[in-house]
Parts: sequence; C-alpha cells; structure tokens
Amino acid sequence: TLLQFCCTKPMTTMTFFRSTSTAALLLVALLLGSSSVAARKNECQDIKDLKELRNLLKEHDVFVTLIDDDDLAEENKKAYDELCNRLTATPSERVGSLAMGKIKVTKENRKVAKVLLGEDDAKTLKDKGPEYFAILKNAALSTPEEAIRFQGEEKSADPLTDFIAEKIPDTGRLGTWVYSLDHFDTLASLFVQAEPDTFWRKALAYCAKGLTYTMQIRTETKPIADIYANAMMKSIDSAEYFKKQVERLEKMLENDANKMSLQKKEELTQKIHTLQKFTEPKEVTKETYWKFFTQVVMTLLSMVLLPPLLLMSVYSMIFGEDEEEPKEKKVASDEEVKKDEVTKDSQ
Repeated sequence: TLLQFCCTKPMTTMTFFRSTSTAALLLVALLLGSSSVAARKNECQDIKDLKELRNLLKEHDVFVTLIDDDDLAEENKKAYDELCNRLTATPSERVGSLAMGKIKVTKENRKVAKVLLGEDDAKTLKDKGPEYFAILKNAALSTPEEAIRFQGEEKSADPLTDFIAEKIPDTGRLGTWVYSLDHFDTLASLFVQAEPDTFWRKALAYCAKGLTYTMQIRTETKPIADIYANAMMKSIDSAEYFKKQVERLEKMLENDANKMSLQKKEELTQKIHTLQKFTEPKEVTKETYWKFFTQVVMTLLSMVLLPPLLLMSVYSMIFGEDEEEPKEKKVASDEEVKKDEVTKDSQ
C-alpha cells in the first residue's frame, strides 16, 4: 500500500517524510514482533481453551499441563515450574518446534478436559492432580487417543523431562546439558591411575573407544561418551593433558561468554565437567571395579560374538532346508529301485 501510494501520487516534501517515517515504524514493529515471538518460544505460556490449543498445534508440538483451577496444592505446581525453568535454559536448537503450556480447567473451558481425558477422567481431575500430555503437531484432537498421556506414577520434573524427550522426536532433553556417565567415570579413574604410555593405559583408552561404538548414535549420552574416549586417546602418553585442557576451556568460557550462543556455552561446560572426572577422579572400590569389569567384558564380547552368530543363523535359515533335499531325493530314488526290483521279480 505504501509503495503504491509513493509511486502513484506526486509527493511533497511533507508527504515523503510522513511515508518514510511510517515505513520505519512498520519495520521496527515487525522486528519487535518477530523478536517477541522468538522470545516466547522458550517460555511456558498459559493456554486458555481448546481452540487456542488447536491453533498452537498448527505450528508446534505441544507439551501441555492440565490442572484444575481450584487445585491449590503447592506440590502440584512445582513440577510445572521446574519444567518451565528447564525450557528457558535450553538452547533453541534442542527445543525444536516444542511449545509448552498450562491449561487451568474452569467451568467455561471444561470441554478441553473432556477431549484430552475423556468424560469420566475429566470429572476426577481435581482429586487426582494435574495431568500431562505430549501432542504432536497438526493433531486434530477429535479423540483422547491423539494426546499421549503421561502414565508414570511420579509426576516430578525428571520423569516428565524424559517423557518429553521420548514422545516428541524433534525435541532433545530439556535443561542444562551436563551429565556424567558412571561406567566412564570408573574408566577415567582407572586411566589416571595408570602410568603414561603403558599397555594398561592404552588398553583402557581403546576399551573406552570400543564402548562408544555400542551406543546408539542419536542418544544424548553418545556425545558425552565420545568426550571421555577422545580425551583418553589424546592423553595416552601425557599426564598433564586434562589439567591444561580444563584451564584452557575455563578461560575461553570466561573471556568469550558474551560472544557465545547458549548451546556453545553448554558444550564447553559439559567438556569441562567431563575432563574434571580425570583431574578429580572418583575412588574406585573393589566391588565397583569388578562390577564394571564384568559389564565391560560382557559388552565387548557381545560385540565380537554377536555378528558371527547372526551370520550363522541367517546362513542356516537360507541354506538349511536345501541341504536336506538331496536326502529326500535319495530316499525317493531308493524306493523307486525297490519297486523296480519287485516288478522284475513278478515278471
């Protein structure tokens, strides 16, 4: 409209300034609008009713908390508040298309409870406490089956976070991505106890590398296991590697924090946390050692023995029946010979 106005009507100086300022204001409004949408993406939102939920599902996968408006129990609010904090702390790359919100069920919007829970369960919402649902994008919500209901007994932030990661494929685990892996912590402790450039140290490093190949590629623990294994491989002949790396990464995090994305900060924090398992190793008891050793041996043996066993089973499935065909033919031919002999004798 503004372009048509500028091109079709003669412009005075005043008209030009008015049109230019209007365009500038429109541009600022668009920028502010887009930034507010981006900001809201990583924040929980209040969803009023079924219509608003369906509109949200046109562009997002949705995790929704359904809670009775008269439910004042403090413990029923803690899990949702903690999930919202984790959502805010999660990099947008890992949030994906997820939107998270809460619906307070009142007399006016009780239809949403009937759709998600069914007629009978909707009546008991206040008594049973909040219900949680993962709903995939473009769901019509014509039946309760379209909303995946959380069935766990413990309605706290940790199992709900696992539920979101499992049921909404495009979303990773919410919250700060800093984890430890128990088996690899044990490996780290044994590794730093071994002298540099020795057979035992090399064996532990290759053991860690081998264990990473047993993990599914798309799991969240696989990149962390790779940090442990790669650190061991790079420090087989060095006792100072881990300390130097921790100092370097901490300086990087301190000096360049303002220039980094949230995801980059998270990755560096995870690396520092993992490398500190080598600079501050945990104590390994005999019981822990033998439990770890047994599990590692079983895992590595399965890697070695499973492929040949699978090949043998496939081979027997394909060729097993064919091997018995000659025997059947031989039996058949023997019977034919006997019949021929009897026929000759009778003649």
